[in-house]
Amino acid sequence: MGDQIVTALEKYKAEQGHYPDQLSELMPSYISQIKSPQYGEKRWDYNHQSDQASGKDSFGLYMWGRKAYQDGYLYSSDRRQWEVVKNSF
Repeated sequence: MGDQIVTALEKYKAEQGHYPDQLSELMPSYISQIKSPQYGEKRWDYNHQSDQASGKDSFGLYMWGRKAYQDGYLYSSDRRQWEVVKNSF
């Protein structure tokens, strides 16, 4: 499900020139619906960073573990891969 969202985000950027500020902006043109992840809190956190001065436009797509000791997962548009986010609690 996360890969489908990432694909929609990349299509959006290719057409619009930037990533959206909210995931809901992808629907319905780029993705029909955004399904909740099956892991942890079962919700997506999306963070869009845009710096007009440098022209940098990037995002992070996160899903977090349900318990404080569970790790999360992040897709970074800068690194173009999913990574484990270690829980610091």
